[in-house]
Amino acid sequence: MYQSILVPLDGSELARGALFYAAEFAVRLGLRIYLLHVHGVNERESLALHQSYIDQEAEKLDHECRVLQQKLVDVREPLSGIQVTGTIRTGNPAEEILGFCEENRISLILMGTHGRSGIGRWAIGSVADKVLRAAKPPVLLIRAGVPAQSIFEAPPGRSVLVPLDGSELAESVLPHVQTLAATSGAERAPIVLLGVCEPPLLPGYYPPEIPYNWEDHIDGCKRGSLDYLQKVAVKLAGAGFDARVEVVVGSASEEIVNCANRRPFSLIVMATHGRSGISRWVFGSVAERVLQGVSVPL
Repeated sequence: MYQSILVPLDGSELARGALFYAAEFAVRLGLRIYLLHVHGVNERESLALHQSYIDQEAEKLDHECRVLQQKLVDVREPLSGIQVTGTIRTGNPAEEILGFCEENRISLILMGTHGRSGIGRWAIGSVADKVLRAAKPPVLLIRAGVPAQSIFEAPPGRSVLVPLDGSELAESVLPHVQTLAATSGAERAPIVLLGVCEPPLLPGYYPPEIPYNWEDHIDGCKRGSLDYLQKVAVKLAGAGFDARVEVVVGSASEEIVNCANRRPFSLIVMATHGRSGISRWVFGSVAERVLQGVSVPL
């Protein structure tokens, strides 16, 4: 499913936090890594310095990949298939990242949520937000400042959290979930399928002749969500995965965050919008709130 991974770097230690995960992906999945540094048009005079920076980062990451593979005994891909390339470009960071992805057919973008200028530059609503909204490949977001932990070597109790709302778009993440869970060490990581029954938004005027029962509505939502998730779990089980189902009631973003913070997860995988179209699950809504409330990669 993945052939290459792009890691944008801006010179900060915060952005470098993504390199740990890049090394894991490359070694576990046999990927080629591209490091991309974008500098402004007013920084042309220091072009050699920018080039030296990205070359050094590429060299260090290549070394880290080799060290990591020596530690892993269950890696099937030969190290010869892994390449680390550093590139610099001039212009707008988000536009250059997106253009590079198109030109090089990037399979996965991996980036921190903020970098050099603090949360004002790489925060959601800035570069990462623009990339996530417009990029064709999936985007793995890493909360800057959070200690790095292996996505693939899931210790006991850790699993992959997958929020689903019944839509085909939400289900589009399942092939990615299977790829990642199947690469989690010697055993496949358990998958938790989470459904959230959100309370309906009642109009300001509710005609008394229209029957409405809150308990019946919630019970019907929970039964429907449970039935749907169990069918998905059966399909995953047929492919050899340990899939578990959980249904809760409340706000989608709040319940996803609560679930993620109650138990140790190695990764959260979700679509950027689902059942109600772009108005509901768009990044800037549910996914953004989840990213702000959890520490695991999303």
